[in-house]
Amino acid sequence: MDQLSNFAQIRSHLLVRIDVEFYKTSPSASFENKTLTFSDLNRNSTIEFDGNTYMGLGKLMGITAANSELQPSSSELSITLTGIAPNSIFEIVNSKIKGCPVWIYRAVFNPATNTLIDLGTNPFERFRGFINNYTLTEEYDVGSRRASNTLTLICKSSLDVMQNKITGRLTNPTSWKRYSPTDLCMDRVPALQDTSFNFGAPPV
Repeated sequence: MDQLSNFAQIRSHLLVRIDVEFYKTSPSASFENKTLTFSDLNRNSTIEFDGNTYMGLGKLMGITAANSELQPSSSELSITLTGIAPNSIFEIVNSKIKGCPVWIYRAVFNPATNTLIDLGTNPFERFRGFINNYTLTEEYDVGSRRASNTLTLICKSSLDVMQNKITGRLTNPTSWKRYSPTDLCMDRVPALQDTSFNFGAPPV
């Protein structure tokens, strides 16, 4: 196994994997389970990792900086993809991207041989979280009559999602019957909601 101190120079790239449970490729298509994999390798270059092929997008992909910390903390980063084809906008809008799990790995290369350095674990995980939101931006060039679309994925870390997760049961019939299907004690909650009670008044 190599040590990074043995190399005068190293080169690193980022690999992104997104698991989309409900993905649509065309208006008439049904939802399918799809794994999206891409990286900031040179365009059309590929790398195999963990059974997936990561396609290089080069400068068309960008990821905001993240802090290196000894213990997990809630954090957020953005993945930007430029040059999105207009016919691919439908796939983005009609697929259920929000809430999908996302992993970002860092791969370290020997620039002399253009091969992965044997570090025991390489590529290694840099970020794990979920897509919290996304934005689509269009820039239209009037002269050439061409449009350029940019997709930005706002990702929250798994820890941040867990800290904001609701635990336990809610006091409504749907949540209650998820755990106790035959229990009727919460069935009248919707009827009682927003009802004013005159406590202490004589019975009617």
